[in-house]
Amino acid sequence: MKLRNKLLLGFMVISFISIAVGIAGYYGLNSIHNKVIVLTKEEWPKSKASMDVSMIGQAQSRNAMRYMLAKDDEERKVIREEFLKMGDTFRSK
Repeated sequence: MKLRNKLLLGFMVISFISIAVGIAGYYGLNSIHNKVIVLTKEEWPKSKASMDVSMIGQAQSRNAMRYMLAKDDEERKVIREEFLKMGDTFRSK
């Protein structure tokens, strides 16, 4: 086999390997892109809602403790109003 044919064959083999790797890389990146879309459209809102529920639970615990430790009815009324206002804030999100 002549040197020219060997070089040409080697170049073609490397070219086909490069094309195969490029195609595999393209499909891999496309797959990752689709997973990122699912993550941002479906999973992120779920985790944000879970965080909001956790924050509401912590606020309820904190306000319940403040309510129990309040010295008079006027202070309890203020705490209750703050709590209701905070609930409206969470509902509006």
